[in-house]
Amino acid sequence: MRQRRDRLQSLAAAACVAVASTARAQTVNPDDTPMRPSTEESRAARAGEVQSELEALSEATRNFAGFRAMEGPVMAGRLAEAAESLDLLQTQPGTLGSEANAALIDPMPGEQFLAPARNLMEWSAQRGIRWAAYDTTVYQWASRSQPDTPGEAGINRFQIGATAHLGDLLGLGKSIVVAQGRYSSVIGGTPPLSTQIGSPYAVDSDFSLTQWRLLRLYATQQLGSDDLLLTVGKINPNDYIFANPYAGDETSQFIAAPLDGSDALPAGFNNYTLGTALQWQPSAQTYINTVLTSPGAGASTGTGISDVGDGGYFLAVEAGYTIDLPRGGPSRWLAGASVTNTNMDFTVLNGNYASAWSILHAELRPDLGTFVQWSWSDPTINPIEMELMGGLLWTDILGTKGGLAMGLGGGTSIMSGGDSQEIVELFFRTQATPSIQFSIDLQYIPQTVQVPEQDDVFLFAIRQTLTF
Repeated sequence: MRQRRDRLQSLAAAACVAVASTARAQTVNPDDTPMRPSTEESRAARAGEVQSELEALSEATRNFAGFRAMEGPVMAGRLAEAAESLDLLQTQPGTLGSEANAALIDPMPGEQFLAPARNLMEWSAQRGIRWAAYDTTVYQWASRSQPDTPGEAGINRFQIGATAHLGDLLGLGKSIVVAQGRYSSVIGGTPPLSTQIGSPYAVDSDFSLTQWRLLRLYATQQLGSDDLLLTVGKINPNDYIFANPYAGDETSQFIAAPLDGSDALPAGFNNYTLGTALQWQPSAQTYINTVLTSPGAGASTGTGISDVGDGGYFLAVEAGYTIDLPRGGPSRWLAGASVTNTNMDFTVLNGNYASAWSILHAELRPDLGTFVQWSWSDPTINPIEMELMGGLLWTDILGTKGGLAMGLGGGTSIMSGGDSQEIVELFFRTQATPSIQFSIDLQYIPQTVQVPEQDDVFLFAIRQTLTF
């Protein structure tokens, strides 16, 4: 998410530089008085400005829509031929693809031990295979819990993935293959904290206690151009629908499930399962994504093959429009809807049930973004019928150039029985080194729905993410 946001900021800045350069390029008199350009020159200058703005918005639209990076070198046939260029012990100042930042302390003691892994990743990336690996630990304490249950919970997750660029494999355009897995381990053997305090939704990043799981394994193919992409394999629909750049990554942003996605959408929305996605960018500022998957219970833990043919399905369509705010940056409004016949227990039902959602993202300035998101689901398939959430993310507190960030969000969830559950979350994140993020997180839940007779709940969490 941070890389995506930084990329959008760079694109917006590049557009501004292009406009300024056009203005300075006017012919001047010896006394430095600007000459009035001809009509043709004015039109040409304006056309250049518009083209630069559209190119920046087009790239922002692609990032918002989750278009996979099709750029990069094609995978070499014999990687061993370039082995002499690999120096595992060469010092690397930061993670793969990162840039040095004067606001950060680098290197930290022990970072040199990551040099072999980073060098191997860099060497591999130059030959068409890009790697990404990180480790996240979250531990939470609650001010109260239900009788005979602990008031804390924690989890550690290690995730690794690779993207291979295959080139023009089928003659239709570029192809990539993505594989990603995760190893999760519970700290102290405690169950998810949400069940201990009586909350209807998860309040931490512990969505699964499975030790090892295959998250993604899919191929993406251009269909004639990079404006039309087809993806087939084990995917997560949330990569293509309801994606929120300010609240969509529990490793570095909000931890609570209503802010990290939504709890009001049906089974299959945020499940790793077999399916297909079709992404289309009809214009520089618009996109349409369609996802069809099989939302089976075994899809998250296994390959998902056993769930194909069980009769369950999840079909979603989303459209988005990107704009450039005055004095701000690329922002987006999206709306979508889905149809499914599977409830939250992954039980196939008779009939088809709908859901809908909408999000407004606004980049108020390069370091400050805000969002409002709404989601609704038929109560037949989800006990949480509707959610309205909003928040902001400030990534440059006190001019630290990304070294210190803050997020504030909250909202309400409406249950199918009419009760409501509110939540407020505040976090502070520091980028201690290019490899290490550390954050503290505070959540407040007034009188949980499942245990309304008990007091409000305050939660405190610490979290670290190590990027290799």
